[in-house]
Amino acid sequence: MKTYNVVFTKDAELDLEQIKIWYNAVRPSLGLGFYEEVLKISGGYLTLFPKLSKKVHKNRRLVSLRRFPYSLIYTINEIKYQIFVLAVVHHKRHPKIWKR
Repeated sequence: MKTYNVVFTKDAELDLEQIKIWYNAVRPSLGLGFYEEVLKISGGYLTLFPKLSKKVHKNRRLVSLRRFPYSLIYTINEIKYQIFVLAVVHHKRHPKIWKR
């Protein structure tokens, strides 16, 4: 089984940083917990089973974090075995954000 390489776009990296800062303001080290959860999902499940997550718009897929109310929105490049994380979105955000 071929594993995929995960690449975070600049927008997704900015999302991650802003969310991490917010969680750290709520409780010190909570931001680190959030970041570790993202790494766990993106470095494990997503690299091995990228097609198991549901499609939300055309070729965009969504995988939810377990401990936090956020999802990673991503696309798959099957030729290069790459996953591009486009955004990190809160579950209460309007689905139109997934289409940006």
